Amino acid sequence: MGDELDGKVAVITGGANGIGRGIAELFVEEGARVVIADLDDDAGAQAVTDLGDAAVFGHTDVSDAQSLQAAVELAVSHFGSLDVMVNNAGIASSPRRFMRDDLRDFDRVMAVDLFGVMAGTQQAARRMGPGGSIISVTSIAGISPGVGFATYRAAKAAVIHFSRCAAIELAELGIRVNVIAPANIATSINAAFDTESIVARIQPLQRLGSTRDVANAAVYLASERSAQVTGTLLPVDGGTTAGPPPIAVGDVVASSGRGRLGRHRRHVGGRKRNRRHAQPHPPRPARQGRPRRRHRRGRRRCLRARRGRPHHLDLDDERRTGDADRVVSLPG
Repeated sequence: MGDELDGKVAVITGGANGIGRGIAELFVEEGARVVIADLDDDAGAQAVTDLGDAAVFGHTDVSDAQSLQAAVELAVSHFGSLDVMVNNAGIASSPRRFMRDDLRDFDRVMAVDLFGVMAGTQQAARRMGPGGSIISVTSIAGISPGVGFATYRAAKAAVIHFSRCAAIELAELGIRVNVIAPANIATSINAAFDTESIVARIQPLQRLGSTRDVANAAVYLASERSAQVTGTLLPVDGGTTAGPPPIAVGDVVASSGRGRLGRHRRHVGGRKRNRRHAQPHPPRPARQGRPRRRHRRGRRRCLRARRGRPHHLDLDDERRTGDADRVVSLPG
């Protein structure tokens, strides 16, 4: 058991299952006392049994501001104060493609995923003193565009922007507001997907994340180690939002001499590249008769430049005239 959160009191919405349960467990290990605010009475009661006297359960519907206020008041009445608020509760929307989505779940998803965060932040801030920390859990779906789950993506993106706005407003009260964006964590909300396959395809760090990884980030943002951190988005995603994992070049290069890439490789650089790598021409034989008067030609070009007449100069002209500024300023 550590002491990163020794003496702190936290409310964790959606704390009976998944990521919320993982955060509650680690908070208690680090010395905090927690209110598990959830709709799932059975799972909430089981969590309290497992965590002991450091936890208490409160039936909470985050889409109802009064229910959130009751959870906050439970923390103050039972443990004496409120130091940390974790807005974790959330639900998924329809996975349908946008043009086939009738948006029937729009109001419910927005009420839980966005309104619940906004109301939870407001109710908690009213009971916190300086040094308080509010942590909202969003998703990389709110960072990176994608197909399907349009309402969920919109709500999670709004959580990020709202939290940054709240961080500015609540800074004058000494309260910090930050956001965690998990990705590819196997929980009930994404149970229909094969997490291992997703990690293999889109996550650079080929490691399966867990609720413990998200909880570690929450402990950091709740502790004094992040006293100077507010308005920050912390992805816990194995690098997913940074970009896809590298691929073998051999998987995308066309066969020799075929395909668009093969043609591009042959012609890249154009004639200049061919001349650069070609064998030098043999020296010309000496010109018979009257020698060329290079100095006069160079002088004539220099005189043209002085009179402002347009003509083309290459590097040899510049070296002959010795006047780089005049070369740059020639008209035309």
